[in-house]
Amino acid sequence: MKILNIILIALLAIVPAIMAALGTDAARVGLVVFALVIALFFANLSRFKVFKLATLEARLSETTERIEEVSRNIPSPELLLEHDQDGKPMQGSVDRLRQAVEKGYPIKVKIHHPNKTTQVMDAQLLTVDHATVYASNTESISQQRNKEGDIVFQERLYHWYVIAGSNGHFHETRVYLDGTKRGEPEDERRHMVWYGVMPSQG
Repeated sequence: MKILNIILIALLAIVPAIMAALGTDAARVGLVVFALVIALFFANLSRFKVFKLATLEARLSETTERIEEVSRNIPSPELLLEHDQDGKPMQGSVDRLRQAVEKGYPIKVKIHHPNKTTQVMDAQLLTVDHATVYASNTESISQQRNKEGDIVFQERLYHWYVIAGSNGHFHETRVYLDGTKRGEPEDERRHMVWYGVMPSQG
């Protein structure tokens, strides 16, 4: 585009001088025609620039709308149910949790223990039994606190199998890596929060 502009400027400077030197009516007519051609060219060039700018703005607007639409539809964690240790709802509802489970959305459970620690587990297996949802996890390995108070693995490791219920029931079983049971299964009550990775509602 810069080279074309240089050529046009040169023509504007040279051609009129040549035609003026000829001093004929034909030269004057030619000069008028040449001036009209140049004027039309620049007019079309201006319209082309306006059209190109409008096209770019339209495409930018369309791209922005698509990005916003994708952002609205990105799944995000949602609190479905929080209940106390007796299963009494504090936030959300069991129905909302049950619907999420039945639609196959990923579920996580935050468990509040009596010793003030909190754990979050993936619900590997989810069971809906009437009005109660149960989530089980068999991936946990035993931990303990060291002398500095940090959490570390125990010397003799064992599996920690858990079933959490939306009614507050918390069942746990411990089995050493060699298959030997560690103590008896325990049934307790826990304050829990259930989250689901849900599609956007927008």
